[in-house]
Amino acid sequence: MNKKLLFFFVLTAFFNQLIAQAPLWEEQNDYINGYARVFHIDKFSFINEEQKLISPFVFADDLHL
Repeated sequence: MNKKLLFFFVLTAFFNQLIAQAPLWEEQNDYINGYARVFHIDKFSFINEEQKLISPFVFADDLHL
């Protein structure tokens, strides 16, 4: 296999792994009782301790300080 092609495959796999691990939110508050508030664009939601969203980003971000 061509070295350039192999390098491309390795680099693509690396970036795909980074993108898959990137969170879907821009900011996160501290955990309280096992949940944390997360912010995305102009809305917020909550995540559990496994960093999984427990609801979609539907709440208005009127309280973001």
